[in-house]
Amino acid sequence: MAPAGPHPALSATTHSPAPNSAAITWQKPNWFLAGLVTINGVAGDVFVGRERELSVLAELLAEVKAGAGGVVLVEGEPGIGKTALLRAGLGGAADAGCRLGWAAGDEFLQRLPLRLMADCVGEQDRLSLARQGDAAGPLAMFGGDPVLAGVEGLLALVDRLCGESPVVLVADDLQWADEPSLVVWQRLVRAAGQLPLLLAGSLRAGAASPELGRLRRGLLASGQLLELGPLEPAKMSELVGRLAGGRAGARLAGATDRLGGNPLYARELVDALARRGRLETNRGIAELPAEEELAVPKSLTAAVAQRLAGLAPDSLGVLRWAAVLGLEFSVSDLVVVTGREASDLVTAVNEILAAQLVTEAGRRLRFRHGLIQQVMYEQMPTALRVALHQQAARALAESGASAEVAGAQLLLAIHGAEPREAADEWMPAWVAGAIPGLVHKAPQMAAELLRAALAQLAPDDPERLKLEVVLARLALFLMENDEVRQVGERVLARAGDPDVLAEINWLIAYVLFRERHTEEASAAITTALARPGIRPIWATRLRALYGLVLAWDGRNDDAMKQAEVALSAAEATGDRLACGYALFGIGVVCWNRRDEAGRLASSERALTLIGEDPQAAELRLMLLAAKGGSLDFLDQREGALATLKEAQALADRTGAESGAICLFLANVYFCMGQWDDAVTEAEAAFALQSSPWVIEALHASLALIAAFRDEQAAASEHLDEVTDPVVDASAWPDADASTLARALLAEASGQPRQAADLLAPCLRPEIAEQMANRFTLLPMLTRLAVSLGDTGLASAAAEAAAHEADREPVPLKVAAHDHCRGLLAGDPAPVQLAADYYEASGRLGDLAIALEDVAVLAAAGDLRTARRAFSAAMRVNAQLGAAWNIRRAAARLGPLGIRRLRGSYQARPLTGWESLTPTEVTVARLVAAGRSNPDIAAELFLSRNTVQTHVSHILEKLGQKSRTQIAVQAARHDAGGASAAAG
Repeated sequence: MAPAGPHPALSATTHSPAPNSAAITWQKPNWFLAGLVTINGVAGDVFVGRERELSVLAELLAEVKAGAGGVVLVEGEPGIGKTALLRAGLGGAADAGCRLGWAAGDEFLQRLPLRLMADCVGEQDRLSLARQGDAAGPLAMFGGDPVLAGVEGLLALVDRLCGESPVVLVADDLQWADEPSLVVWQRLVRAAGQLPLLLAGSLRAGAASPELGRLRRGLLASGQLLELGPLEPAKMSELVGRLAGGRAGARLAGATDRLGGNPLYARELVDALARRGRLETNRGIAELPAEEELAVPKSLTAAVAQRLAGLAPDSLGVLRWAAVLGLEFSVSDLVVVTGREASDLVTAVNEILAAQLVTEAGRRLRFRHGLIQQVMYEQMPTALRVALHQQAARALAESGASAEVAGAQLLLAIHGAEPREAADEWMPAWVAGAIPGLVHKAPQMAAELLRAALAQLAPDDPERLKLEVVLARLALFLMENDEVRQVGERVLARAGDPDVLAEINWLIAYVLFRERHTEEASAAITTALARPGIRPIWATRLRALYGLVLAWDGRNDDAMKQAEVALSAAEATGDRLACGYALFGIGVVCWNRRDEAGRLASSERALTLIGEDPQAAELRLMLLAAKGGSLDFLDQREGALATLKEAQALADRTGAESGAICLFLANVYFCMGQWDDAVTEAEAAFALQSSPWVIEALHASLALIAAFRDEQAAASEHLDEVTDPVVDASAWPDADASTLARALLAEASGQPRQAADLLAPCLRPEIAEQMANRFTLLPMLTRLAVSLGDTGLASAAAEAAAHEADREPVPLKVAAHDHCRGLLAGDPAPVQLAADYYEASGRLGDLAIALEDVAVLAAAGDLRTARRAFSAAMRVNAQLGAAWNIRRAAARLGPLGIRRLRGSYQARPLTGWESLTPTEVTVARLVAAGRSNPDIAAELFLSRNTVQTHVSHILEKLGQKSRTQIAVQAARHDAGGASAAAG
């Protein structure tokens, strides 16, 4: 197997960071210096066949050295030579000037988050998981996700390493990777095309899981898949002969026909013959004795079992313990679990090394092939395996090993046993002590251990209630909403402590609110508040949440009353979290009441009160998003961008969900007319783990941009991912972008009546009250109704715009009203007022539409004004790339004698340096200066994911494959610009 770094809890490492840098260097273990380690029947220069595959790897290695990244996955059955191929093709990457990291998945350590990729990158000790204090309070689960923060940390580190030199990362046995490591792998697959990064992995054929399916599909879209089949007979014969020390004779070569083309089979066959002294070598020909009756084992498992049969009993026992520990282990691990001195293990360890069952991996030992560990493990009866895992877990725990390592052994015992067999009296107490530290490192493992500990405790055990409360908190953090309710109900049925009851009711109510079951959430809170003995701090927190729930349900007066009572009490006691939730609820009420200024004030006040409390990271993120949205609505765009970028940095740092922040940033860029930047933010968000509503909203935003750009197929594809409010009325509150996109597509296809009908439901009172952004639909609805001669509909739309402006007289809504009343009256003056505001506030998309309408309305009596407005509209549309606007404006103004001059208002090219947006030009120049994506992100106040997406767009537009080529293009463009200026 490939050399792999140990888990962070273990002492030795095959990776050693360079002094004062984040770079990784791979220290080759002693056996590597003498040549390639024996794997799958391939040792040193004994590598036979696979010429095509080797050429692919050689080409990829040459490309990454030249600055162009790539991805390759080797797939095949056990023993077919996946790792051997990777080692033969990529093992010399470090000598070729690349940074080389190599690690392998371990079936027994799948519950340790980020173990595989952290080992691969060499970041075991310095991985910056956002860990919180062990003594964190009951709401500590709202501080972000440390595992997702670790994902971002690893990705940023790889970016930086790629800025120093080409990087080759090999992840072996991906079928045994932990899930967060697969997330890192998939994200790196998307990044490899723009970095000097070669990402290589191996996967056992037939390995099936949703995560592996996504991994494989992602690779097929952007990388190469090498499916290894059996070696052809001639190559197998050559391999057998060379392993035997010569050229295979006729009888030995004939035996290869029964090996199925599997190199590991060949190795096991030759080793078995050598051990029995049944190989004869004469003049370079290795042959079987004439009398030899060769019995080829019926399976690889049988072949490995034959090898194990020759071990001394003591060595077999030590190897059994090694199999329990996993693919890789240390002698110190064996000392702990066996309870023996290291000196007592020398003979056994030497024998299993000599038998080539294990091999050295730096300062540790590793099974030569996963199949050997698997056979050794599966030969043990289940009861024995369970007992050994239990014993190993306890020994490791008592020796001071990390909770992750001991916990992994304990879960292997639990999952392999019947409940009665898994019972171990020390376990619940150990879990209770280990959980505070474990919960922020391996939360999924912590939850599993809690469930297991609870299964062993009697219903009346005094420790049970404490563990159930912790499990309820953890389940909320893990989004296991059903478990929060189930465990919470059990606690509520038995607990007597009013504070415990209040906290559990808070957790249950929050889950119900999260699922939008507002009536049930309200009932849970009112029940809790009615209980006697509740302390003021919990009464305040419950009221704060109650105000938020009521606000979300549209019960504004009741919500404001509860929130204000909670806010007053929270300020008196200094409870920052309660203050924050109360003010967040007040902000939602302001939103419902069309009071954006009030929402902004409540968000800013809440942010000041909660400060930088790490336990309030999730709440702070929601408040920053609300503040950013308010600032954008009020046309304080620089403040909106700064606020949302602050939120993005917080999400990256804490591992909180950041897809919504990308969505809000995309909306800001859309309003500014930076549509390409809006698309980039949306595309970056798709790479993140986002909520379903965020994904829908992103598709709606992209559909709207595509519709304006007359990209009808793309717009339709995005709309297919968005709930149609005609089908599901609950979607109306958030349907402004998708409804406008559907109407634009209908109009573009020559169906203005259908377009009007799609927009008209926003006039219905029940929808109008829910749809805070309906004013954005009213100018188009008024225009369509006027063009259709539907004066009733046009008047209703204009009246709705007037109502929105009266209710919240902010400049944006006043401008929408001016636009509508001018269309209804056929008067260009009010529409020009709207256009003036849109221009002053930088709302280029709205400006282009208003100028087009000014041109149409003015054409009847003021052709000069009409032509000027038309020309201005076309210039803005060309800047935006709004092809449908251009086509529609030409169709409307052409019959009035106003036509677009041929060749004027050229849109930005689709390829080449001139096709780059201003942001892309800035990013390209920073790439040319040798800056890494994290460095660019820090300088431009963007997320690393957004910068990565920008770089991908730049490479695509320039038709290049590497960052080096971006630098060449930038230099060429600068030189050309300098020459032109000199001339």
